[in-house]
Amino acid sequence: MRLYALHRIDLRELGMPVLFAAVVLFVTAMAMLSRNVSQLNESYRWVEKSNAILKGMYAVELKIAGVEMTVRGYALSSNPIFVRMHRQNHDKLLAATRALGDLIADEPALKADYARLRDLVAKHDALYLSLIALGPGHQDVVSDAITSPSQRYPRTAAVAALNKMRTLEQNILARRQHVAEEKARSTYHLALGIAVFAFLTGTLGFTLTLFGRRRPANGLAHSPVLPRGQGAVAP
Repeated sequence: MRLYALHRIDLRELGMPVLFAAVVLFVTAMAMLSRNVSQLNESYRWVEKSNAILKGMYAVELKIAGVEMTVRGYALSSNPIFVRMHRQNHDKLLAATRALGDLIADEPALKADYARLRDLVAKHDALYLSLIALGPGHQDVVSDAITSPSQRYPRTAAVAALNKMRTLEQNILARRQHVAEEKARSTYHLALGIAVFAFLTGTLGFTLTLFGRRRPANGLAHSPVLPRGQGAVAP
């Protein structure tokens, strides 16, 4: 009887560490789920940044066209308002190009194309600055600059560079999202497995603890009762 009682005490003592292990596993699962949320937030941040870069590329392309349109309008109408509009577009083009450079500062795959784009934008802008500086009445010169492939090269090459950068950025984003989603999926499945194991471990620990508390009503063990009339045998 004494051995049976001691066995039940051992089970109770084993149940508490098992419960503690279950708590540790549960906390680990919660931490991994928190990491899962962080990974999803990281993927969302990459999407936001990529959208900002794409918007920056669109702004540069729009201002390239704006510079040409104001010079064309001035050549056709001789209206001085186009000179003011050209100055504004010139400033916005340079600002948009710088802003795009800041956005891709930590994108090594885009740096070479951006450097080429910056040079092409500078050449395009210099050409139209020289054209508007001619003043009104130079439609033929402006028309030749707009239609001549050699003189239009900086603009067409800049647009081609922007299209290439746009494709690269979209591919980079797709790869990053795929990696982030794979990490998040793996972390979620691992956290779920740990949570299930924690539940089973906790159930086992609770069962062991509860079973260990069942003790005999009269104590841990009973002294053996000798038959009446029998005494101790002397050694």
